[in-house]
Amino acid sequence: MNVKSGIFAVLAALGLTAGVAAGALERLAQSPSATAAPAQPPSGMRVYYMVFLRRGPAWTAAITPEATKISHGHRANIDRLTKEGLMVVAGPFEGTSGDRALTGIFILRVDSMEAAQAAVDTDPAVRAGRFVYEIVPWWGPESLRY
Repeated sequence: MNVKSGIFAVLAALGLTAGVAAGALERLAQSPSATAAPAQPPSGMRVYYMVFLRRGPAWTAAITPEATKISHGHRANIDRLTKEGLMVVAGPFEGTSGDRALTGIFILRVDSMEAAQAAVDTDPAVRAGRFVYEIVPWWGPESLRY
């Protein structure tokens, strides 16, 4: 799954119309930099930061005490970010495979790319190398809440 199809899938899962999804994809395609946040979102919208998690160099399917501890820490970190109002959406993908398989997504309500990176870098699974990530600015409705 590439970033554009991932964005479309998330928009569809959030119940947004095909027109909104197509507009978001068109803006992404026309953007000179996929990591630069837009200067001025349209009325009723705001910039979120969509985080695509992939299997990292330390990922393994083995269920070990260490992997279990990291997984619990990952979920606790999601809960913490949600309670702080930073996390809007979090969840895994199913049916992916391969060394760099897409494993999950976060949508963050933060003010900058740097703040998004700082939030993701608190994740124990990221720190342990089980996940790596890519962050893409995304325009979504201001009303979006977890």
